Amino acid sequence: MPIMPLKRPFDRYASLAWTTSVSILALEKIGRGKAPREEEKKALQKLAAEFQLLSESTKITVDQISGEESRNLTPELVEGFFTLTEIEEASSNPIPEAQLRQAGIDLQAVRHSADSPKDVDPTVISRAQEACMQLLSRIDMLRPEIVTP
Repeated sequence: MPIMPLKRPFDRYASLAWTTSVSILALEKIGRGKAPREEEKKALQKLAAEFQLLSESTKITVDQISGEESRNLTPELVEGFFTLTEIEEASSNPIPEAQLRQAGIDLQAVRHSADSPKDVDPTVISRAQEACMQLLSRIDMLRPEIVTP
């Protein structure tokens, strides 16, 4: 049987989608009073940082990216700007900066209390889950279609 190559477009958001999915599972587990695994804790930490970066990216303008000021911006912040721009374009309802910032804070708080899941405020878990689900649904809109022969 010959091997048939499939054309698969590059999905630049696959890593973010994976981290978000693992974080959602970790939040569900913590919400049930179970401690997350180490991989899940790392995903929570990484996603908290991503939300913070997306929050900071809302303060950047296109002029700053294309002008002389771009030298003062970190590569992560520039990438965050483009990620946020694409996510916003895929949805008619942008995620407010305050919600992005709060999601980062909530995920950070959950991560720090993950070893004692019963001590985590259910409201914080609920807010973090909602933010993760919103992000994942927007990322899903950006995923490339798989072309089959």
